[in-house]
Amino acid sequence: MYNQGDTISILLDYTIDDVSLVEYEPDEIEFYIGGNRYTLTGGDIAFDATEKKYAVRIEQSESFEFSNVTKYQIRIQKGGNVVSSGIQRMLIGASISRTVI
Repeated sequence: MYNQGDTISILLDYTIDDVSLVEYEPDEIEFYIGGNRYTLTGGDIAFDATEKKYAVRIEQSESFEFSNVTKYQIRIQKGGNVVSSGIQRMLIGASISRTVI
């Protein structure tokens, strides 16, 4: 479990028609969480060579904004097709400190 103020790295372990996200070779990935939007083309989402998956990195200042139950969703675009996951929820713990360190 993560807490508000943590640096969070989320692996995007999704499949489209039983094809991994990496093998699908999307033109765009959009990951929306807690009011923040991250995209592949914007440089917010990158390939993690160690895990062999795409990952989104969320900075401390951004995770401070998350509520205790934070909604997220991924949308994937290839050519003219867009598919998305259902809306999911992530539990986020509180933080006493509100300072980015």
